[in-house]
Amino acid sequence: PSTALVSWSAWLAELEKQDGGGLMDKSLGYIEALVGDGNRERADAECALGLLMADVLHMLICYEKGGFNGPRGCYAIYEERLRAGLGRFGLRVLIGTRWPIADALQFMRFSS
Repeated sequence: PSTALVSWSAWLAELEKQDGGGLMDKSLGYIEALVGDGNRERADAECALGLLMADVLHMLICYEKGGFNGPRGCYAIYEERLRAGLGRFGLRVLIGTRWPIADALQFMRFSS
């Protein structure tokens, strides 16, 4: 029996805690575990909304690091994935899920 790439339920529980910690601080270890060949498809099968959450945060990481190296730069890759995920699930699902995807999008700063 295979094990999940990450403990999706543990990550979600961390994100739901009202302990003052930020979404990014609680997520870095989980996001890092999802990077790698073949992990994207597996993560999508395990927890598609969790993967979308990771994509939102990964896009923000790329933005903050200035990963704008053309159309295949870090930011562009995750922005494209985010756009696809948003289209796949729709607003009703994003607002109704326990994953704080809408919160992450609301608090993203795209200017200094």
